[in-house]
Amino acid sequence: MKRLLKLIVVFVSLVGISGFYNYQRTYADDDSPLFNLETSKSTVNVGDQIVVQATQLEQPDAVSAELQMVIPTGLDIDKPTLKQAATSENFQYRQENDNLILLISDQTKENFQLTFIAQTAGTYSVSLLNKNQSLVSNVLQIVGEQTQSQESSTSSSSDQSQASS
Repeated sequence: MKRLLKLIVVFVSLVGISGFYNYQRTYADDDSPLFNLETSKSTVNVGDQIVVQATQLEQPDAVSAELQMVIPTGLDIDKPTLKQAATSENFQYRQENDNLILLISDQTKENFQLTFIAQTAGTYSVSLLNKNQSLVSNVLQIVGEQTQSQESSTSSSSDQSQASS
């Protein structure tokens, strides 16, 4: 019986260590990510702007690096703000469907901002990937919530359309 209990304790300990190790590995594929993404508000209302601060933790190996950010459905990039940030913080960008491609050079400021607008309620994950689709930043979670006034106006307009038909 003691032996069985010891085996159970060892098994539970190994599973716990393994789970912690896997949790740590979700930050980035290597031990030293290139960027840290953070926002002042992780929960916003639908229609609000979300400013994501990207901080370079390490300089890329090459003179310039091409990074990719998949923009989740329900979030839109604020294009005028992105254009202004690219000019002032010295990076280039292009958008391909739901991917935002950033070209970061050694002239890019260490901290730059990307602004999104929450279009629908939901939980969104934002991160940066390199050309090989490897994670080079933390995974930032953003929650978009529907406010009470938006819910009531949506339901009242649907009630009116049902009443008219």
